[in-house]
Amino acid sequence: MAIKKKDEADNTTISKTETAVMATETTEKIETVTEEKTVIYAGASLPGARCSTVFKGELPEILHREYISELCIPVEEFSEFLKKKNVTSSREALCYRKSVQLAAELARQEGK
Repeated sequence: MAIKKKDEADNTTISKTETAVMATETTEKIETVTEEKTVIYAGASLPGARCSTVFKGELPEILHREYISELCIPVEEFSEFLKKKNVTSSREALCYRKSVQLAAELARQEGK
């Protein structure tokens, strides 16, 4: 059952169902905008992604590789990441070492 509500400002009638649809559409737009997080790349410098570069939205293709993608840290978690990276056996340290290896490999390929 749709309940009609008259808007005095522009003299139109909006049903409760239409209001719910408009609210849902607005919420979906807000969620889409908030999904675009600001991250900082915490790995070795690579072509298109230098160490400590901040990205908002789409990341360069090179950062979508295994291990490397884990080095894209939300900015607010960066200091905690750095602490964990200093522990040799941590996943963060492993991912960083993989980024150093990739950087060296890419440099060798460019030198050929």
